[in-house]
Amino acid sequence: MTDSNPLQQRFIERYLNVPLHQHLQLSLEAFEHDQVTIKFPMQQALIGNPYTQILHGGILAAALDAVSGLCATLSVLNKHTNLSESAIIELITQITTSSIHINYLHPGIGDFFIVTASTLRSGRRLTVVESQCQNHEKTLIATSSAHFMTG
Repeated sequence: MTDSNPLQQRFIERYLNVPLHQHLQLSLEAFEHDQVTIKFPMQQALIGNPYTQILHGGILAAALDAVSGLCATLSVLNKHTNLSESAIIELITQITTSSIHINYLHPGIGDFFIVTASTLRSGRRLTVVESQCQNHEKTLIATSSAHFMTG
């Protein structure tokens, strides 16, 4: 993991400890400037169809949104390295998903899934993030494009 300072590290730890993220068992694989990679295992509780045993589309959407949101927030933090911790916390609390579009490309079959998010643009009020999810065989399962209100 690169580009990490103590404040970012604390934020990442808190973010991964959100109950939904804990339920999904999200783990940080990589963090570089404006890009985040998260891994999560397939679990019985995440199956959407008992006959096909595939990942539920809503779970996949939640994972894409979570990783995109983490990426957007870290991009905003990268731009504001001189603010106090309280100012940073206030800034973080204003970041919300304003829209997300998901393209489901293949059934969610796999032992685990890797979601990589990259910030395309981080402006004063809007951050744009694109993400993709692959399974353990590197099959592209889904992509997303998300916009986040950042101020």
